[in-house]
Amino acid sequence: MNSTPNQEQVITAIVVEDVEIAREGLVALLKAYPQIHILGQAGTVAEALALIEKLKPELLFLDIHLPGQSAFDLLVQVDYAPKLIFTTAYSDYALKTFDFNTIDYLLKPITRARLKSAIDKLSALNQMPTAADTEAIPAEKGNEDLPSVERASDAEQLLMDSRLVIRDNDENHMVALSDIALLESCKNHTRVYFDESKPFVHKALSHIEARIPSKHFFRINRNQIVNLQKITQVRGNHNSGYELSLSPALNVTVSRRQSIVLKDILSF
Repeated sequence: MNSTPNQEQVITAIVVEDVEIAREGLVALLKAYPQIHILGQAGTVAEALALIEKLKPELLFLDIHLPGQSAFDLLVQVDYAPKLIFTTAYSDYALKTFDFNTIDYLLKPITRARLKSAIDKLSALNQMPTAADTEAIPAEKGNEDLPSVERASDAEQLLMDSRLVIRDNDENHMVALSDIALLESCKNHTRVYFDESKPFVHKALSHIEARIPSKHFFRINRNQIVNLQKITQVRGNHNSGYELSLSPALNVTVSRRQSIVLKDILSF
């Protein structure tokens, strides 16, 4: 639906919540927002998937815990990327993700003020350029050999203690950002190294770089970003650069230009 300067664009949505009273309560609160058009409601993964496949909503209000399954069991079956506002009864369950278009997390019971904050985030996002139109942040002067960092309109900033959901085929890994040792570009995807795992996420490395703290993550070359806290050994090489050992059991090469920057960061 087209919008005018005085009319906010209407967004279609589905509410997925297994507790009927909570579902009806959220729908009632959403009546205060005419820009949100509720297409339907669901209480299980199966019901939600059927509605999503039929109606293709732009936004999901999605309970993380559903009967016998989780929101992520649903999302891995969805063939497009709707915007997401998660709801949860657990204050420590604010899981982040690289793959999904997460707007916000609402702790139950949902208050009017907290819902307004989430809708405000959604409205601000809808006024930004789409991913196809995103502007790039140029590489710093002297680092022209490095790719530009994407200015992602949906880039929710992550902290080192952010808990992430990373999909790996039919498996969902729950991992803290601080546990990730290495991020590696693979065309339009990124391989994420943590523990003994190295799944792909369907985002470019530049998109992820825009979301992670530069104080703790450092791009060592065009294709790799390391967690500085995971460096266990630094060795010089014949190209006047450095070789790094990372925990667990990873070895990577720093470009000559980035080796100069890294030496200053690590103060050695």
